[in-house]
Amino acid sequence: MKPSLSLPRGIYCPSITFFQPNETQDLNLALQEEHTRYLISSGIQGIVLHGTTGESVLLSHDERNAITALVSKLRAEMNAEKGVKLIVGCSAQSTREVISMCEDAKRCGGDAVLVLPPSYWAKEMTVEVLADFYAEVNPRVFSLFPLQF
Repeated sequence: MKPSLSLPRGIYCPSITFFQPNETQDLNLALQEEHTRYLISSGIQGIVLHGTTGESVLLSHDERNAITALVSKLRAEMNAEKGVKLIVGCSAQSTREVISMCEDAKRCGGDAVLVLPPSYWAKEMTVEVLADFYAEVNPRVFSLFPLQF
């Protein structure tokens, strides 16, 4: 099993996702960019995308990837790639979907992934099942950063 990423101490800010205030509720990438530039310039250690703030389950794969790629591009433009880590939430109800999301996160410039275990069958999530889930996911992703409670 690959070791989990050891992150430097500091503030890791969850970033919300911005939507257009219209019927289609498309992404508002201009506002996302403005917010991201503010976060990067504020001195934080990292940005967490698609975490547990709620809107990540509403996004398509293309939308998730567009936001991740945008934040990664802005880090590069602002010469903050080494100073600001990009952690991407990749949680889903199947191992296959989690692995696919992790591969997308890496391709779009993420430094690490944040993976919650499947929760739909909560009563079935024994210690053994969770251990098997993370054992199957971890070798296939680039840097796993599991939530610790």
